[in-house]
Amino acid sequence: MTEKKSLSNFILNKIRAKRIEKGYSQEQLSLEADLDPRYINKFENSHANASLETLDKIFNALDMNYSDFFDLDHQFDSPEFQKFLSLISRYAYDEKEEVLKAINKLLEK
Repeated sequence: MTEKKSLSNFILNKIRAKRIEKGYSQEQLSLEADLDPRYINKFENSHANASLETLDKIFNALDMNYSDFFDLDHQFDSPEFQKFLSLISRYAYDEKEEVLKAINKLLEK
């Protein structure tokens, strides 16, 4: 349950930040995305979930693409990430689970 909330919060925060960066109010975003203004408010306040279709509308309204949103182009190309993948690939599956749990604990602080 916590992971799902974390992903939701990640998405909400990124969308809110991009909306503010573009200088859009919630109402302006709703007009650009062809969504009800009340929905945008509920969504940003974690009172509504978004379908993939709705996220697509919001992304288009904010001129966002998925790789930028999730920072995919940068995170997988970095030498640090490649080193991490190389090191963790040496572990057995159950050991990888323990390493990932430890990393998550560090990141939650």
